[in-house]
Amino acid sequence: MILNNYILSDKNREIEDLEDEFQLMYLASTIIDCTFNFFKIERKISNVGKPPFDLKDMIKLIFYEYINKIRSTVVLAYNEKYNHLYNLISHAIEPSDRIIREYCKYFQSIYQLIMSFILIVANRIGLRDFEHIAIDRTIKNVYNSSFNIIKEKDISLLIKHYMVEELTKDEIKKLRRTARKFLDDKSKTDEEKIEILFYWWQLLDYSGQVSLALNDHDARLMKVKDNGQKYPKFSFNIQLSTDTKSKLICGVNAVQNPTDHYQIPALMNQILVNLQIKTQKISADTIYSTLANLQYLEELGITALIPTKQQNRENSGNLPDNPLFCF
Repeated sequence: MILNNYILSDKNREIEDLEDEFQLMYLASTIIDCTFNFFKIERKISNVGKPPFDLKDMIKLIFYEYINKIRSTVVLAYNEKYNHLYNLISHAIEPSDRIIREYCKYFQSIYQLIMSFILIVANRIGLRDFEHIAIDRTIKNVYNSSFNIIKEKDISLLIKHYMVEELTKDEIKKLRRTARKFLDDKSKTDEEKIEILFYWWQLLDYSGQVSLALNDHDARLMKVKDNGQKYPKFSFNIQLSTDTKSKLICGVNAVQNPTDHYQIPALMNQILVNLQIKTQKISADTIYSTLANLQYLEELGITALIPTKQQNRENSGNLPDNPLFCF
C-alpha cells in the first residue's frame, strides 16, 4: 500500500511537471505570436532556391530554448527532434545547430522587439509604470579558451613566413600553439591563409590590443575577478537596466569598453525604445557620474540618482584624514 502511494505520488508529480512545462511552452508561443502581430513582423523571401524555415517557428523555438536556460544550439537541435514540446511549439521543424546559430545571429532585432513587447504590455495593463530604473554592469567572459588566441607577434611572423621567407625551425618552435596549428593546417591554401592573417591584423589594429580571441573577434581583454584576484580575460561589458520594483529587465547593451563612464546614453536610448515611455529617474553607481552622462539625462528631463565620489565616501564612512583628498 505504501509502495503504491509512492508510485502514485511520483506519477502525480510527473503530470504536474508536464502541465507546468506545457503552460510555459504555450506562454512562449503566445508571446511570439503577439509580438509578430503587434510590430507587424513579416519576412520577405524570394522564390529562388529551397524555402527557408518559417521565421515565427524558428523564433519560437529559440525563445523557448532561452526560457529553459539552454544555450547550446546542439542540445536545442537534439531537443527539436526528440522532445515533444519543442516539436510542438515549432510545428515539427528540424533545423540543424548551424541553422539555429544563424537565426540567433541574424534576427537579433526580433529578440529586442520581444523584450519591448513584454515591457509595453506590463505598462499598459498597469503592472508597472517604470518610473525608477536602476543601471549597473557585469563583465561576462566569452566562450573562448585562453589557449585559443592569436598574438600580434605571431601574426607578424606568419605573414613573414608566407610572403617573405619561410621561418626557421627555431622560429617555428617559438610560435605559440595556436600559430603552429594554423601553420600546420593543410585544409587552406597559402593565399587563403594570407587573407586570414591580414584580416586578423586589421582586427588587432582596430582594437588596439595585441591578442585576438579566435572564437569571438569582438571580445576585448578586461580584468575579471578570479579567486579574489583580477586577471585580464576576453570579455564583454554587459550594461543592464532593471525596474527597481518589478525587477523586469528594461534594456541590455554589450560593449567593448571595460569602463562604465560613458555608457548611459546608449543604454538609455534602448530603454526608451523598449518601454515607449520616459522613465522619471535612474539610479547608478558613482562611476557613471560623468559630465556627458549627466548632461544627457538633464536634456531628457530624467532625474539622475548618482552619488559623487565625495558622497560615496561619506556613505561608506571612508573619508580620508586629509580633507584635500576628499574630491
